[in-house]
Amino acid sequence: MGLNEWDRKARRSLPPRWLSPFRYPSPQVDSNIYVSSRLGSRLIEDERGNLVYATTQAGINVIDSKTGLVTKYFKGNSSIPDDYVTDLCLTPDGAVWAATRSGLWSLSGNHFLDGMLVQSVEADEKGRLWAGTEDGLWFVDTDGSTGRVPKELGFPSDIYGERVSCHLSGGSLAFGGSSGAVSFHPDSLLSIKSAGNLPLESLIHHRYRINGGDWTDGRFTGLPENIRSGRYVLQEQSSDIFGRWERGETSEKTLRVPRPLWLRWPFLLLYALLLTAVVWTVLRLRERRLLVKELQMRNRLFSIISHDLRNPISGNKLLSRQLLERLPGLSPEQLRDGLEKLAVSAQNTSSLLENLLLWSLDQEGMLEPVMREENLTALVEEAIGTIQNGEVISVDIPSGLTVKTDRNMLLTCLRNLLDNAVKASPEGVALKARGKKITISDNGPGLKEGDAHWGHGLGLVITQELLDKLGAEMSMNNGAEGGLQISIDL
Repeated sequence: MGLNEWDRKARRSLPPRWLSPFRYPSPQVDSNIYVSSRLGSRLIEDERGNLVYATTQAGINVIDSKTGLVTKYFKGNSSIPDDYVTDLCLTPDGAVWAATRSGLWSLSGNHFLDGMLVQSVEADEKGRLWAGTEDGLWFVDTDGSTGRVPKELGFPSDIYGERVSCHLSGGSLAFGGSSGAVSFHPDSLLSIKSAGNLPLESLIHHRYRINGGDWTDGRFTGLPENIRSGRYVLQEQSSDIFGRWERGETSEKTLRVPRPLWLRWPFLLLYALLLTAVVWTVLRLRERRLLVKELQMRNRLFSIISHDLRNPISGNKLLSRQLLERLPGLSPEQLRDGLEKLAVSAQNTSSLLENLLLWSLDQEGMLEPVMREENLTALVEEAIGTIQNGEVISVDIPSGLTVKTDRNMLLTCLRNLLDNAVKASPEGVALKARGKKITISDNGPGLKEGDAHWGHGLGLVITQELLDKLGAEMSMNNGAEGGLQISIDL
């Protein structure tokens, strides 16, 4: 029914004092006059005279020696890992330790061998804990390190029974297992060294790590083949024969992986020299190409200038000489006609010089577009106003259409293209604009077969370069019914 008290003098059992009635079998019944379970496994007395009663069903009960009241420790109200308590022991410093099916646990909350089924536990004279488990005999040293006693030291079994342990005279301990019992003195057992004993050296475990990384089990055999060059810190550690890394040996050394031959400084210097030679060669070739391109452009420009300037200047010279020679005999109408021709020639020369100025500014990098929203109709009308016979140009532009462009650059392009179109087609030129696309059509001869561009004057060269700066594209092709069609996509 519970826990009975035995009177040594009267040599009889007293009436039950701490009951565990069947109507209160649950450890949740927190009455300080009942024990948590009648299934007791071990009973000891602590240093204050209190009774410590272990159960296999509901943890531990501590019965106060003065009041008789019961304090319970089970999984519902403490950190005990398991309610199945197999054994108890008292250490020299007065600590009560419990062996459970999930490790060792003390009433103060300390724990070791977590998750391990501990069948019996004893404390030696120095406070070390010894635990018989189903995985051999384990111990917890005074510094908190844990170790396992190998069977190779003469122990008959790796499976120990429940509560089959005791103290012997002289500080020795005894544990019983499935293959018999063994007795030993803890100090003598832990003093065994592996030095010079080949069978015992096989019990030592080894591990290593590089640059403070994760530990790798086994002896270090070398760095990986694909490791990068540099400096590496190798730490090697060996356990004692009980598997304790804390009591083993630790060594540290520095390893250096040299750079591959092709990454050493003589080769790097050679690479730098080769790279310098390649860059120098590329720059020289680029400069030469740019120089050749510039010379070709200048030769073309001088050819255009000499052609475009020579004709109007020669014409002006001839016309002015004829007017001077025939001035006395000229009628007012003939004189007016001659002066009008001189004015047109002067206007053409002025346009040529203006284009030449724009080209020179562009070559010096001083010509940059200033983009604004501009009324396209106003720009076209201004360009037509500067062209001789501009009245033959028909314009089809939606009212209020604006484009984002540089006013002066686009005005120059329109003037040059319309002027060339009127010269090629005096009978009529059409300009049409829709959105950002402008189309100029004439009835002239158009492009000859194999030609990609029409005309070679300075005005067309300037027009192409200005359109490139505006980010516009110009295309030329012959119309379906003849003539040339020029499209500008802004």
